[in-house]
Amino acid sequence: FVGATGSLSVNLSVEIALAAGVPSIAPLNGSHALRSGSAGSSVSVVHLRSSVIDESIAMVQYLRHSLSRELISVLYEPSVTEQATLDAISAACAQTGLALRAAVAMGGSMSGSVSALLGASSPLVPQAVIVVSSSSSLSAAVLELRRRQRPQASLQFVVGVISVNGLGSLSQDLGNDTSGLVISQVVPTHNSSVLARVQQLLPSATSISAELIEGYLAGRLIATSISALPCGSAVSNATIVSAVTNHPSLQLMPDLILPATVASGSCGGEGLKRVWLLAGNSSGSSLDSVGNLATLPHNSDCTVVDYSGLGTQALVFGQTLPLTGNLVSTSAALDLGVHAAFQEQNVQGGVGGRLLHVVHVDCSTDASVAAALGGVSGVLGFVGSYDNNVSTSISAVLNSSGLAFIGGIPSDTLAASTAVSMNVIRVRASYVDEMNALVNYATSVLGLTLFSVICSDNSFGEQGLSALRLALQAVNLQLLSSGNLSISIDASLSSLLNGAKPFTPEVIVVWADGRSAAAIVQAAKGVLPASVVYLCPSVVGDNFTSSPWSNTSNVYLSQVVPLISDSRYVVQEYRAGMNAVSSGVRLSATSFEAYISARLAISALQSVRGILSDFATLRPGQLLDIFYKARFFMLSDLVVGPYLVTCNQGLRQVWLTQASSGGVLQNLGSNGVFSFGSRPCSSDASTFATKYLVFGESADFSGPFKTAGIAVRAGIQAAFSEVNRQDGIGGYRLRLISIDDGYVTANTVSNTYALIRLGCFALIGYLGTGQSTAAAGIALAAKIPFIGAYTGTTDLRVPNGYTINIRASYVDEVFALINHATGAMGLTKVSIFFQAGSFGEQGLNAAVRALAATNLPLLSNGSYVGGTTAVTSGLNAIISGAYPFVPEAVLIFGAPLPAIQFVQEAQEFLPNTTVYLCASPVGDTFANSFSQALTNIFVVSVVPPLLNSSLPFVQEYLTSTKLENPGAVLSYAGIEGYANGRLATTVLKNQEGGNLSDPSAFVATLLRLSMLSLSQLPLGPYTATCNQGMRSVWLNQVSSGALVPVANGTFTFSGAGCMSDASTLKTKFLVFGQSAPFTGASGSNGPALRAGLLAAFKFQNDLGGLSGYQLKLWSLDDGYVLSNAIPNVGALISRGVLGLVGFFGSSISETSASISLATGVPLIGPLTGSAIIRQTTYNSVINLRAGYSDEVNAMVNFLVSGFAFRKISIFYQADSFGAIGLAALSAALEAVGLNILSSGTYAPGVVDPTLGLAQLQSAALPYEPQAVIVWATGMMAVNFVIRAKATFSSSVVYMGPSTIGATFASYFGPGTENLYVTQVLPPLTNLQYPSVIGYLNQIQRTYGSAFLSSTFGFEGYVNGRLLTMILQKVPSSQVANRQSLIQAVYDSGLFAEDGLTYGPYQLGACNQGLRQVWVSRCSNYTYFDVPYMSFAFPSSCTSDPKKSLQRAVVFGHLFSNDSTVTIALASAHSTAMRAFF
Repeated sequence: FVGATGSLSVNLSVEIALAAGVPSIAPLNGSHALRSGSAGSSVSVVHLRSSVIDESIAMVQYLRHSLSRELISVLYEPSVTEQATLDAISAACAQTGLALRAAVAMGGSMSGSVSALLGASSPLVPQAVIVVSSSSSLSAAVLELRRRQRPQASLQFVVGVISVNGLGSLSQDLGNDTSGLVISQVVPTHNSSVLARVQQLLPSATSISAELIEGYLAGRLIATSISALPCGSAVSNATIVSAVTNHPSLQLMPDLILPATVASGSCGGEGLKRVWLLAGNSSGSSLDSVGNLATLPHNSDCTVVDYSGLGTQALVFGQTLPLTGNLVSTSAALDLGVHAAFQEQNVQGGVGGRLLHVVHVDCSTDASVAAALGGVSGVLGFVGSYDNNVSTSISAVLNSSGLAFIGGIPSDTLAASTAVSMNVIRVRASYVDEMNALVNYATSVLGLTLFSVICSDNSFGEQGLSALRLALQAVNLQLLSSGNLSISIDASLSSLLNGAKPFTPEVIVVWADGRSAAAIVQAAKGVLPASVVYLCPSVVGDNFTSSPWSNTSNVYLSQVVPLISDSRYVVQEYRAGMNAVSSGVRLSATSFEAYISARLAISALQSVRGILSDFATLRPGQLLDIFYKARFFMLSDLVVGPYLVTCNQGLRQVWLTQASSGGVLQNLGSNGVFSFGSRPCSSDASTFATKYLVFGESADFSGPFKTAGIAVRAGIQAAFSEVNRQDGIGGYRLRLISIDDGYVTANTVSNTYALIRLGCFALIGYLGTGQSTAAAGIALAAKIPFIGAYTGTTDLRVPNGYTINIRASYVDEVFALINHATGAMGLTKVSIFFQAGSFGEQGLNAAVRALAATNLPLLSNGSYVGGTTAVTSGLNAIISGAYPFVPEAVLIFGAPLPAIQFVQEAQEFLPNTTVYLCASPVGDTFANSFSQALTNIFVVSVVPPLLNSSLPFVQEYLTSTKLENPGAVLSYAGIEGYANGRLATTVLKNQEGGNLSDPSAFVATLLRLSMLSLSQLPLGPYTATCNQGMRSVWLNQVSSGALVPVANGTFTFSGAGCMSDASTLKTKFLVFGQSAPFTGASGSNGPALRAGLLAAFKFQNDLGGLSGYQLKLWSLDDGYVLSNAIPNVGALISRGVLGLVGFFGSSISETSASISLATGVPLIGPLTGSAIIRQTTYNSVINLRAGYSDEVNAMVNFLVSGFAFRKISIFYQADSFGAIGLAALSAALEAVGLNILSSGTYAPGVVDPTLGLAQLQSAALPYEPQAVIVWATGMMAVNFVIRAKATFSSSVVYMGPSTIGATFASYFGPGTENLYVTQVLPPLTNLQYPSVIGYLNQIQRTYGSAFLSSTFGFEGYVNGRLLTMILQKVPSSQVANRQSLIQAVYDSGLFAEDGLTYGPYQLGACNQGLRQVWVSRCSNYTYFDVPYMSFAFPSSCTSDPKKSLQRAVVFGHLFSNDSTVTIALASAHSTAMRAFF
């Protein structure tokens, strides 16, 4: 029988062979039973194929040695599987590595059978399943196993197929996809010569099956054997058996030789003694030949007794992997990495002749992991495992077994201090190292300090959070906020952002697995600025960067192995090893880390090999020991170690990468390598490149002072960058964290608390008075420095040990502005426009103080509401509050926009000469809003000028700012911020002995230094009583839209101690008030009086003033209207003038004198001769000039004595002034025995004399006046004389009082006759008087030729000189006292200067100074002295007509020039004479 098939046929043929000797040749059956016992010993049974045992052994050998599939289980069909087969598989497994894991019989459903198989293997993961089956069950078994495969190819098990009766329809049932299958064959189905020969013989065959080939080879066996018999041999059963079994070898095909058999009757002949193995593929039904293996020798019972031919046992390592859940892809990568390293080594013969294998343990749950590991015998240790879930479980196993746990991924769950740590051989850096590397890069390279974190809600997340806190603490920072994934990502992100407020995180640490991390980053990018940086640990996995946001450049990942795109280290070897495993396999950091772990295990084994002669004696503990003996391991050029008793971590580096377009990780170069090889084990605080001193700032970046806030911040940053570019100070970099408060104090307070919670070393650069005051109190409570607030509030200038001011105070600014306005510009009428609230009130109070220090009042004030530009009401308040004055200067104390608006509106309502004095808060851009023509705006700065400055400090600011930001706008606020930063860096550089991060040491150092020099800009001295640095402010003028330094505009107050006080102001004032006519009919008189007074004041002021005071005159126009003058006097007195001077007019002066008497305010030299104010009760009135009665007496004396006139009329103003003249004339004429001939009047303000002239003329009839007293002022006097000269004869003399004014003469040119004026001062043409010369010189120096001929100007000048003489008599300590001035007049009594004598003044007796009246002739447009016609009365206060005038004896003379005289006419004339005389 040949080629019997089917168990029935095979068994029948064997039975016949045994019974009848008819040979059964090449039955198609591999049963061990047919090869043992009687069948095995019979020469009648001749086998061609190898047995199922041989197939099983060959399968194990291939799976182990060629595929490195260490963990093998068996699924078998019991009806066709012999125990000998299972025994052989088990023996082969034991010989080549780990024992057979499980053998499960098919039964019931195939699904249940496979589940039982996998369950029996768990938690170890089968790497290969050998299916022993008939063709009828084969497809179902393979399909069910394939259904249970994992999606990751590297984690799938191989199915080894041993079919006892062919493959049947397996290929078709699998859809021609036979991938993952290894199929044993007992004939060479892929032998080309065999296939060609069969095809030749059977050209019609559509396929060539194994059975066909086996039948063909059986026939060839018989044919070849018989043809080898000697020619003529008899053919019988015996000769055929003998020919087949005893031939030394038979060449069945040219390349297929049947080996010589052993002695006949042994194991039924051993036939081909070979097994062919085929590997499936996915491309079709054909299989790929992967080799053929010779069978092992058998004993006579056809049992393998020596498995040594399979080679030595493999060196087996375990690998724990999570094979369910979202970490399966990580497991696949880990498996690939270890497999690549082991295969790479196995290709080179393994280690010590032993191959390296790895078995997998499913650690998705850890309930039975420890027990399973304990049951795995033969493993040397674990390599490249994912250990996070099993660390606790395997601890006991590791301790008791001495197994090494090499390169667990992730790490950190087994701390170095625990007992298990000696068994745990870490390769990668720890989570702490990763976190430290990420924080170090973000802080030292990116310069970021505001960290928040979102972490997993598990121990891994807790480790990350703890590591982050420690890392930040190491660099002197605080965690900003955190979110936990115990809630949704959106809710966690919301919690993080709310916790960070008012800050926006600069860095988000995402401490979660890859899927969660990707979702977190994507969600965060939707709500956070694009600049936010994301830091992720290596655990996020290799797929993390393929997320949609990967095209951004602000996502950074830590790597615990070099970047796989790098050309250094073992990267290239890894790439080659992975490619050898599978061409085109995805490279990843995870598989690379596993590769390095496996390479480390190999390196350790090689070190052990140098100690042991044979691995057969290797114990797990010996492998473990070698790590701590060898300490260092070189994996190509990657150093791992040293491993120490105190350190079980190998790598001392972390590599940082940056996500870029397409999910590619970019190498960050040397900056991205975080090395800590100098440390015994893990990184710590000493490994950070940079530590930070964080300065906090809350300021206005969006409100009314935003320009200043932004500039101050830029200045501070420029100063900090100077030192940071030189690696900081003492290992610390300086960082400024700024928050916008919108100039709202409530925001400032909350921001400040947040900054303190953030751990700020100091607060710096705050803006605003209320804001800074509130924040300084919080800083004081927290005991941290509060540096350089952008406010001059005095509230912060009370030393408390922690508040440090740099800029000058608002007091200093205001004092500087007031000093410039009053000292340099001589302005004394100052108002203020300020912001309502504490900030503006600082300026208001300072203005009041500064003006008071100069002995001036604040004229008026107006305010606006902060945060608005509604300035109109404030402007109106200034104007109305100043009335009847007009501000000469307005101090502006507010924000930029309302300040600009105020100046623009004020120009419509205030004179264009008004000066605007702006405190520094108006900002740098203030000047940009004004045209080139506007130059009356001044702005004070608390830092040196930016333009034309040679000060090194300013030059360094300019350089640093441009270096920091080439497009930066240079500004005074910026330089102030720079000064703040420079103070901080200067103090820190000088801080001695100790921790730079100690705030108390900072303030102690500042006090110790006391004086600082910031590149020749002095600050200090800082003392226990003074916490302000600057002792100067600088004045700038708006010009062409820019701020230009004012020459000599530096206001220094270093002598004042800390802040400006009264001693720092250059000028103080004695202000006198004047109400006079500057408009109306007498409108020329007021200007002339004022000019004379001011000329006298200037004369004295040019000599240095009086006792440190300058004399100042405030003049108001009353239009020569009493109702105007009265409020003027009230306004002057309420503004605190020292005295009233330069008043004009009787009624006005009389009323003012009454007010003077009531208030004690001296009224000095009113331009009136009113007898009322010369009464002895008017002690506060200091008259200079002679009285009107004195002038009238002089007139009468001149006319009666000089001209012997007897007919004198008067033209007078119908008011008190006129009444005084009328009464005085009547008394004077009565004293000489005369009466007034006639009179005419006019109403004040009227300039047409017609009615008054007619009245006078009519009343004089029948006479014509010889002289007319013109008791008028201004144009009425001029008009009257002109009309009267046309009415009367040319011989009539006209004579007016001094009040007729200087301009009167200008209307009468050459040839004017008979026009005279009494003068209360020497005529200006009489140069014999030094006082005249003095006036002419001084008035010309002051006003040019404008008032050279003005008698009112002269009288104003003499008044000013008398006032000066009086003030010189006042003690310097009382010079600004009204009563002292009055007292000095009467105490001194007599004053004399330049040929004029005033007095004696006698309290209660005489308040008039001059005792003389001069007569001037008016001609040629001026006044000429009438020699020897002065009228003096030195012995009395005022002239008495009865004593000073000579009485006339008048005779009437009646005469007729013709014969027409009548008795009646004569009688009438006689009557008139008697009435007149």
